[in-house]
Amino acid sequence: MDYKSVYQSWVTNPALNAEAKEELAAIANDEKAIEYRFGAELEFGTAGMRGIIGYGTNMMNVYTVRRATQGLAEYVKSLGAQAMKRGVVISYDTRRKSDEFARAAAEVLAANGIVAYLFGDVHPVPMLSYSVRKLGTVAGIMITASHNPKEYNGYKVYGEDGAQMSPEATAVVVGHIEKITDYFAVKGAENKLIRKVPASVDKSYYKKLSKLTLSPEAVKKVGKDLKLVYTPVHGSGYIPVTTILKKMKINVTVVPEQVKKDTEFSTVEVPNPEFKETLSMGIKLAQKIEADVVFGTDPDSDRLGVAIKDDKGEFVALSGNQVGILLLDYILTRLKEEQKLPANGIVVKSFVTTGMAKAICDGFGVEIVDVPVGFKFIGEKIKEYEADKSHTFLCGFEESCGYLRGTEGSRDKDAVVASLLCAEMVCSYT
Repeated sequence: MDYKSVYQSWVTNPALNAEAKEELAAIANDEKAIEYRFGAELEFGTAGMRGIIGYGTNMMNVYTVRRATQGLAEYVKSLGAQAMKRGVVISYDTRRKSDEFARAAAEVLAANGIVAYLFGDVHPVPMLSYSVRKLGTVAGIMITASHNPKEYNGYKVYGEDGAQMSPEATAVVVGHIEKITDYFAVKGAENKLIRKVPASVDKSYYKKLSKLTLSPEAVKKVGKDLKLVYTPVHGSGYIPVTTILKKMKINVTVVPEQVKKDTEFSTVEVPNPEFKETLSMGIKLAQKIEADVVFGTDPDSDRLGVAIKDDKGEFVALSGNQVGILLLDYILTRLKEEQKLPANGIVVKSFVTTGMAKAICDGFGVEIVDVPVGFKFIGEKIKEYEADKSHTFLCGFEESCGYLRGTEGSRDKDAVVASLLCAEMVCSYT
C-alpha cells in the first residue's frame, strides 16, 4: 500500500485510540505530514528504534512499541519455555510517554506468556543493564531516546549479558517484526506475569559500584569538603548519582531547578551534557558557591558531562575525549599504585576516540583495542573476554561522553559509575 492508503487504514481502524484519532484527523489535509508518518516504517536497527513521538508507522507510539515487542516475544519464545520463564526486564526514563511505552511492552510480553519485570519508576540505562544479569532475564528493554530533543523517544533491547543485543540476535528479532503487518493485531494483557523489579536490585547495584572505588583514602580526606555541583537535567540520573556520591561521603550540591522529572526538559535547549549550554545552570550555581567541578547526566544517565575551572577561574566544559583520557590515566595509575593492574588487562575504545589513549596505555604496558562506533561493541568485547579468559577488561570509553569501568555493574556506558570515578579522581588530585 502507498502511504495514503496506510494512513486511511489507520484512521478507519476501530482499534485506534481517541488520542490517535484526533492527532491523525488534524493532518488530513497535510500530505507531507501523512507521507512522513506513513511513508516508511520506523527502522529497528542494531540499537533498537528511535523516532519522533506521534502516531504513524514511522513514529514512536504505542502501536509501534507493541509491534517491536511482539517481535522480541517471538524471539524469546523460540528459545524455549525456560527463556520465557526467565523473562525480560523493562525500564524507562523521564521522556514523554516513556512509562506508557514501558507498560505496553510489559503487557505484550505477558500476553505471550513471558515474564515481564517492570521498574516502578524511572531507572537509567546502567541500572537496566545491571538488572538483566542480576535477575537472570533473557533480555532487557530500555525506553529512551538518550540525549535527543524532547520530541523523541526510543526502544533499546539488551541481551542476557546486559549489553545491547548482538547484531545476530537483533536480525532475528527484526525478522519477526517485519512479518507483523497489522499493527492493531498485537494485543497486551494485564496478568500475574507482569512483576515489579524488587528493591534489592537497586541495593545490589550500589553495593557493586562501591567495589569500583580506587581512592578511598583521598575521598575520606577531602570528600566532605569537595564542592561538586550536579545536574540530572530532569532525567533518571538524579537518584542513582546522588545516592552513590552520598554513599562515598562526597559533598554534592544539586541544581534544584533541574531535579524535577520534566518530559519537556524545559530548562535546556537539548538535554545533552556534551554541550556547555546544557550545563549552564550547573555552572552558574558552581560560580555562586565557588564549586570545584560540575557534573551533568543525560535523560537515561549513560552519558556524563564535566566542567572544570581553567587557569583563569572560568568554567570550561571538557570534551568526551578529555574526560576519557583523564579517567583512563587515573584508573591505570591507581591500579598500578595498588599493585592491582593485571598482566592481561585491556582497554577498549571506539576507533573514532582519541589516539592519545594508546599512548597512555603503552606507558603502562596495557593493551588497547579499537572497535566500531557504538558501546554495544565494547559490550561484545567484555563478553568475549569473559568467555575465553584471555583478557581482564579494565575500562572502555567513547568520545561521546560514554564511560565504563570494570564488569561489576553495567555492560553499557554508565554515567553513575563515571560520576563516582570522576568525583574521587578530583579528590585524589586535590
